[in-house]
Amino acid sequence: MKPRDPNKPIRLRTTLVGLAIGVFLAVIGAKAVHLQVYQGKWLSKRAASQYEKSLTSRGRRGTIFDAKLRKLAVSIDVTSIGAHTAAIQNKGATAAALAGALKI
Repeated sequence: MKPRDPNKPIRLRTTLVGLAIGVFLAVIGAKAVHLQVYQGKWLSKRAASQYEKSLTSRGRRGTIFDAKLRKLAVSIDVTSIGAHTAAIQNKGATAAALAGALKI
């Protein structure tokens, strides 16, 4: 009779764990391909809608006075526009449109 190999259970467990990890990574890879290839445009539109938003802030700070109750700092209303300048293709037309919107 052959003596029993003491490493056989360890090899079996190692193989099973390796297979489980391999299947897990294959599923993650398949999901990543599905998202990038088949849903890429939809995800891009959804991401753009999350960071391209208008913001209106109506908060006002209190007036800051000196020791003789003269105004040192007051709140004023201003218009502010921000843009990702690297994405602007026609800078002249964009500048003209902003000047018209800001009345300057």
